[in-house]
Amino acid sequence: MSEVIFTIVDLEFTGGSPRRDKIMEVALVKYANGKIIDCFHSLVNPEKEVSEFLMALVNFSEKRLKKAPVFEDIAEQIFDFTKDTTLVGFNIRLSYALLKSAFKPTPFRFQRPHLDLKMLIEQRFDTAANLEDKPKSKSLGGLCRHFGLKYDNSYNLKKRARTIAKVFEKLFIQHYPSIDKKLVRSIALTAKLPPNLPPQKVDELPKATGVYYFLDKKGRIIYLGKSLHIRDRIMSHFNTDLESSKKQNMIAVIYDLQYRLTGSELIALLLESDEIKRFMPAFNRAQRRKRYKYGVYIEVNELGFKVLEIDSLKLERKEQLFQKFSSKWQAFSFVLRAAVQYQLSLEWCNLLAFEAWIRQSAYEEEDFVEEEDSVEMHNDKIKRLVKFYSYPADNMLIIDKGRSELEKSVVIIEGNQYLGYAYVPLEKIKPLLVDDEEESPEVLIEEIEIEDEALSLGIEEAEEPDIEEEKGDDFVVEYDADALVYEEQETFIEANEDLTTEESLPQELGEVEGEIAVSEQPLAEPSISEVIQLGNPKPAVSNKNEIYELTTFHKLTILPHVRKELIPFRENPDVQTIIRGYLRKKRKGVWIYRF
Repeated sequence: MSEVIFTIVDLEFTGGSPRRDKIMEVALVKYANGKIIDCFHSLVNPEKEVSEFLMALVNFSEKRLKKAPVFEDIAEQIFDFTKDTTLVGFNIRLSYALLKSAFKPTPFRFQRPHLDLKMLIEQRFDTAANLEDKPKSKSLGGLCRHFGLKYDNSYNLKKRARTIAKVFEKLFIQHYPSIDKKLVRSIALTAKLPPNLPPQKVDELPKATGVYYFLDKKGRIIYLGKSLHIRDRIMSHFNTDLESSKKQNMIAVIYDLQYRLTGSELIALLLESDEIKRFMPAFNRAQRRKRYKYGVYIEVNELGFKVLEIDSLKLERKEQLFQKFSSKWQAFSFVLRAAVQYQLSLEWCNLLAFEAWIRQSAYEEEDFVEEEDSVEMHNDKIKRLVKFYSYPADNMLIIDKGRSELEKSVVIIEGNQYLGYAYVPLEKIKPLLVDDEEESPEVLIEEIEIEDEALSLGIEEAEEPDIEEEKGDDFVVEYDADALVYEEQETFIEANEDLTTEESLPQELGEVEGEIAVSEQPLAEPSISEVIQLGNPKPAVSNKNEIYELTTFHKLTILPHVRKELIPFRENPDVQTIIRGYLRKKRKGVWIYRF
C-alpha cells in the first residue's frame, strides 16, 4: 500500500474554545497499509468543573473523570503515538487546536499535518452525478449507512474512532489508486482553508501590496485588511484560526475573496480605513465608524495662555477644534495624558473639574506639574503638542510607489485636509524624483522629528489587528448570515489604556454612550470586483522623507493632473494618524513636496 501512516482522532471536550476549554477523553487509531495497526485511549482530567448537561452526553461518570490522569501525564504517549503520522477526523481543525493548546504547558512541540473528513466528503460527493451515489446524510451514521458499515449512536469513543477509520478507508484510501506523502501534503494544505472557499481563489492571490476582502455567501464584506503581501497575510488568517472561536466563526462564513492592489502601503492604509467605515464589516474591531460627540478645543484666555478645554462638538467653535472623540471619557484621557507628558498645568487644561476621574487614573500626584510655566513656556508646549498632531505641511503631495513600474501614487493634502489619492504616469512625475547620485533640491523643512514624550498620546499608528485580541468579554460580534445582522458592542475605551474602565466612573459625571453611529444617508457600496493585477514596482529612488518645494512649473503641470485623476475620500481622525505615522519612518522611494 503506502508508507503514509494516518492517526484517526476523536475527542470529548468541555467546550468549543481551544483557549478556555479542555479535553476530557481522547481516542486515537493508527491506520496504515489498509488496516488498523494500533489504538490509544484515555480519559483526561480537565481540572475544571464540567456541567451536568455535558456529563449526560458522555459514557463515563464524573467520579471516573476526576480519577483520570491530567493531560501532562499522557502528553508524551500521545506525542509518540502521533509522531510521523497525518491526523484525520471530523472537524479536525478544532480537535487539532485543542491538542495544541493542551500541549503548550508540556515540553513537547506538537505539530502534525491533518486531513478534514468533512472536506474529503465534499470533494468526493459534491461532484457525484447521480443522487444514488450520494449519502442521504453526511454525519458519521449517514456515511456508515451509505458504505454499509455497522454503527450505533451508543458507541463509546473507542468504538467511534475505529468506525471513523473504516469510513476513512472507504472515503479516501479506496478512492485513490496510489497514496504518497506528496498527495497527502497537498490535500492537508487545503484543510486550513475556509470550508466554503474554493481553493483556486487562494491560488490566484498575489504577493503584492493592497487591501483584501472576505465575503460571505451573500457577497457582503465581513472582514477586510491591508497587507504588503496579500497572499501571505490571508494565509496567516487561515493558519491562526485555531486560536479563538471568533476566528473560527469568521472562517466558517467566508465564501469568496477579493482584493485591490494599491502599490503604496500608505494608500493601502488609507483605503482600509475608509472601507471599514463604509462597509462596517462584522469582524473588523478597529477603525469602525463612530459618532464623534466631544472635542478638545484650544482657546486663548485673558492672560494669554493657550488652554485646552473639553466640550461637546459645536459648529460655532470649529476654528478652535483640536481633536474629536466619541466620548467625554476619551477626551479626558487624551488631555490628561497631554498634561502628564508635556508637563502642562492642570488648571490650563481645565482638568480641575475632573478631580474624581483623576483619582481613578493610573497617575500619581507627583506625575503632575506643580509650578506654573510662563505664558511663553506654556504656549510653546501647546505648540509642540499641536505640531505632533498636525500634518508636516498644510499643502503637500506625498509621492510613493504605484501599482507598476510605469506609475507613481500621489496622496494630496490641501488646507491641512486629506483630499484623496491618484495614480500618475511615471513620465509626468519623473522630473520630481532625484537619483541618489544627483544633487538634491533645497530642503525647506527638515525630516520629521519624533517626539518621544508624545508617542503615547492619542490613537497610535497600528496595522489592523487580528480578529481577536482577548480582553475578556469586552468585544462581542453577532453574525447572522441569513438576516445579515451585524452588531458590535464595545465596553472598553481605546484611549483609556492607563485608566480605569468606564463602568466604574462616578455617576455624577454622567454616562458615556457607546452606540455605533449610523450615517444619515445610506453609503454607496462601490464594486470591488474589478481587480487590477499588476506587478509590484521597484523603488526608483531613495531619500530621507525630507520636504521639498513644488516649483511653479510643477504646480501648473502636475497638480492639475493629480486633481483630475483624484480618488476622493472623507477626512477622519484615523486618516491623519495614519499619514503622520507613515511619514515618521524613513522610507525609500517616498517623496514629499509642499505647494
